[in-house]
Amino acid sequence: MKHLITSLLACCMSGLAVAQSPYIARVYDYCPAPGQFVNLLPASTAGDDAAAMAQKATDCLAGTANGTIVSLGSWGGYIIFGFDHQIENGSGADFKITGNAFAGNAEPGIVMVAADDNQNGLPDDTWYEICGSAHQHTETQRQYVVTYKKHRSSGDSIVWTDNRGNNGYIVKNSFRTQNYFPDWATDDSLVFVGTRLPNNAVEQAPNYFVLNAFEYGYADNQPNATDSGIDIAWATDTAGNPVVLQGIDFVKVYTGVFQINGNIGECSTEIAGAIDLHCNTAVPHATRDEIQITINNRHISIATPKACDIVLYDIAGRIVAHRHAALYQTTLPSGIYIVKAGQTCRKIAL
Repeated sequence: MKHLITSLLACCMSGLAVAQSPYIARVYDYCPAPGQFVNLLPASTAGDDAAAMAQKATDCLAGTANGTIVSLGSWGGYIIFGFDHQIENGSGADFKITGNAFAGNAEPGIVMVAADDNQNGLPDDTWYEICGSAHQHTETQRQYVVTYKKHRSSGDSIVWTDNRGNNGYIVKNSFRTQNYFPDWATDDSLVFVGTRLPNNAVEQAPNYFVLNAFEYGYADNQPNATDSGIDIAWATDTAGNPVVLQGIDFVKVYTGVFQINGNIGECSTEIAGAIDLHCNTAVPHATRDEIQITINNRHISIATPKACDIVLYDIAGRIVAHRHAALYQTTLPSGIYIVKAGQTCRKIAL
């Protein structure tokens, strides 16, 4: 077995390639602030904890540019996700976050980025905030803090206070009557700290609000079809100073506008997916004899110029799949694998 895996690895060394997905691979943390879509997008069930909800958010967003919407609730509610590789700080926009914004319905989310400096694969490193077009607005508030209090029953609105001496309610409406406070929260209050962007909604008629988009730099701000990418070069430290990052491994998005818009309720950033704008999903191939591998989340597609024996080995050298074909598709658990198609080998990471 040891000889087999050594031979396979040696075969891979001359043309080592790891197929990468341009889409979200994992949600590490999902902590929405109270809102009308909380406990619905995604739906919570009895017994769910933070890990279960992070997995549900992963199921909604991973492996796609535009998946099932995940709501972050009112101001401060956030999600943290990562890719299966580091996103490089290249030329121009580096990644894009999709949502459900359309003309007159922008609910901007502030974007933060981090590199895995300690190489432990977890988002516990220094965070940097993307400085979008509204960050320099005179009404933007930094180091803003909001505390939301858990309601006593499902019919109660949510009480909030901030560090500026203000208070109010996230008011329940007649359309969505479930709990607005996250069901899985273990504390009686939720506290969020960050940057509060200026209000973007304009009441053009009684109870008719238009939510205007900011120019650039936010999630769920511009329609998905627009050129709304995020440039890592816009990253800033806690003092607002620009920082230089070679690449980033983790992204955090939190609702950036704190405003109630009549009957349509609170501004709440929604996330549908994310895309590494530099990533190529297929393994490059220089000759007609090389195999082509495409990975989407944990689904792998292997194409060859003509039918041959396609064998997949795990890192211990055990065969996990074998098919004689020109195209083979399967889904495997996360891990490192070796693909052998005819006389060609590739090492891949799922």
